[in-house]
Amino acid sequence: MSSWPLIQTALENVFMRATGLAFVWDNEPRKLLPKPFGVLALGESVSIGRDHSAYKFRNSDISINLSGYREITITVQIISRQARGEQSSRAIIERARLALANPVYRDELRSAGLVFVENHPVLDISNSFDQRQESRAAFDVVFRLMLNEEHSWPQGGYF
Repeated sequence: MSSWPLIQTALENVFMRATGLAFVWDNEPRKLLPKPFGVLALGESVSIGRDHSAYKFRNSDISINLSGYREITITVQIISRQARGEQSSRAIIERARLALANPVYRDELRSAGLVFVENHPVLDISNSFDQRQESRAAFDVVFRLMLNEEHSWPQGGYF
């Protein structure tokens, strides 16, 4: 994904502003964060239709433009110590989920190349860790985006 850093930053910012929590990416080295905090993870990426390629020939220079549509799934997870109240994982995740209905946040995501498609149900994935109950909630959100890459071969000749 050519604009992945921009997409990651936009997702972090939107969910951070909506919930007031720090968000990190799953499988990323991180320091121990105070709870509650959020975790984002990239799920599946599905091709929509066929990818397209277009060649350009200018004298002996050749370039190819590759593009394709994808639907990507992002998992949003909140980890908290509280099981009740405004700082519970369930209350915070609902604020994060509701943020995707806000036109301001949708426009910010769209400017990064993400178009909101749908939310999936919120799941309670609480567990016990080292004799402590950890309140966790998660949901998946699907976005559509267009990938585009261009490669060129100066003096590449002709076919």
